[in-house]
Amino acid sequence: MEFTRETVSLADIRPSKSNPRGEFGDIDALADSIRATGGEPVNPPVVVRDGNVYRIVDGERRYRALREVWKREPGHGVAVLVAGDLDAANELVAMVATDDKLQLSDAERARGVQQMLILGVDEERVSRASRASAKQVRAAKRLAGRVQEGWQVTLDQLAAADALDSEEDREAVLSAGDGWRWKEQSIRARMDREQKAARKLEWLVDAGIPVQAGGDAPEGMEHVANVFSYEPLSRVKEAARGLDGSCLAIMRDGSIQFLAPGGHSALEAEEDPRAAEAAREHAAAESLGMRLFRFVLADAFACGAELDERVRSARSNGPLIRLPFEDSELDELACQIGSYRASQPVGRYEVAQHLMLHAERLSYGFTPRWSGEPSPIEAGRLLAAIEAFRLAGFGAFDEGDAWLEERAREAAGETGERG
Repeated sequence: MEFTRETVSLADIRPSKSNPRGEFGDIDALADSIRATGGEPVNPPVVVRDGNVYRIVDGERRYRALREVWKREPGHGVAVLVAGDLDAANELVAMVATDDKLQLSDAERARGVQQMLILGVDEERVSRASRASAKQVRAAKRLAGRVQEGWQVTLDQLAAADALDSEEDREAVLSAGDGWRWKEQSIRARMDREQKAARKLEWLVDAGIPVQAGGDAPEGMEHVANVFSYEPLSRVKEAARGLDGSCLAIMRDGSIQFLAPGGHSALEAEEDPRAAEAAREHAAAESLGMRLFRFVLADAFACGAELDERVRSARSNGPLIRLPFEDSELDELACQIGSYRASQPVGRYEVAQHLMLHAERLSYGFTPRWSGEPSPIEAGRLLAAIEAFRLAGFGAFDEGDAWLEERAREAAGETGERG
């Protein structure tokens, strides 16, 4: 491509309607830097002739800054680089590839990639111009035209949506805005529950136990055991021990109720209620803990003053000071260190660490496996973890989580420790 340097009137220069950029940054600061170089940018804008005017290919920020510099002389002549004839596709490639020193936002880059693909630019060239991965470009191509007016999407968001099977799920991720990562994780968690339910159903069929989808228990059938949706397949196998084709499994939203006819031998084996309760608690805690970890790792949590204060309060006292000072000097230094630590701002990474520590503690539940007795202290800590995640914006608590929280409140009592 050849360029010729020419001087043209600012009044004859036009921005391109194809420019994917929507945010142009601090134009006043750029104008000040142009004034410092004599009223001309070091790199002139690149334009292409369009009838009697010149359309910008690269350098709309510089053009806007030049208008500010010469606002009292709108017809002032400025230096430009005039490109040979460019079609719409090549113009767009040039605009996305140059970035004009202020990088395009993720949403602007994604919009540029989709526009290039719609104009027929080949995928490899799009990838080079936008620095997008081949996976991102393929996703943008498959979802071209699916992004509705007003939706702000990124290339990672397009790739995440493209990896989902359901059209409804893809649209939910594309329309979720800044919360798309959490929306994707919620969909993935739902899909995981559905897959687990499918594996449980497959095992029941293979075991020869009849399965009923919802509804009431048939007359003459008595309750044997319950398995909740968040409990693993091993728990299904344990609860179904001794059951046969005369028994029944009723499935409701992934949970299973096992029934047997009156007089069946399975009714004679009494399940230890405390052991069953503890097993349910640990399964619910592990399920919630995993979802909380995914919530943090999806960077979907919100920071706020109350959560920041909790993080600040939880900061450790730091390493012991082992220096040849007098005790009074050590005490004074320790106080200064404590004041310094408390005064420092809380960063997003520190909040994430705080939340992941809560998720880790919560995952173990509050009934130690070695004792079988609920611990009020651990129950209080579990409640503190749930509260911290509520402050962080986690709202996908399910029925199992509600049961777990209620049981923790009972175990913690009025003296349960929060921390």
